[in-house]
Amino acid sequence: MKHNRTELGFSLVEIVMALGLVSFSMLAIFALLAHGHKTSRESRLESVAALLSGKAISALRSADNWVTPRFPEYTGSRTLTEIATGSPVTVTNYYDGNLERLAESADPSLRSFAMVSSLSPFDPSLLVSPDAAVTAALARLPAAANTLALHLEVSYPANAPVANRSRRHFSAILGRTSRN
Repeated sequence: MKHNRTELGFSLVEIVMALGLVSFSMLAIFALLAHGHKTSRESRLESVAALLSGKAISALRSADNWVTPRFPEYTGSRTLTEIATGSPVTVTNYYDGNLERLAESADPSLRSFAMVSSLSPFDPSLLVSPDAAVTAALARLPAAANTLALHLEVSYPANAPVANRSRRHFSAILGRTSRN
């Protein structure tokens, strides 16, 4: 029985083209995996930053007494009243992978996240062209000596050089709700 040459198998050109298509497809899949990993890591940082900043904002907003220093992790040794009347403060805290705050004396290798808290008197002129709703909200704020601006920067990984960290920024305006 005689066979045609075309029925015996694949030609070298067909094999090379098939390998090229498979290789191109595999490269695309690996690129998607790398992008997915980066997106997942950034999403985790975004969630952690939101949790840590929410914790700081909630703690400071719940302060019913601005005269007694209750939050040294955010205010240092100053009271909220001292900060509101012109003594800004910046404090850096470190957190481990479980989001537990680390003591200053803790092993630096345990640091996963760094959070820089900056509290200062609130200055409405720093807002960029507020719209009518923002202007109305600002009018309802307490007097200037009773209002603080809080700026938070959460960065990861804490042990990396500052230029190599991923950072998220949050800001809040804190108004005094009592006269203590």
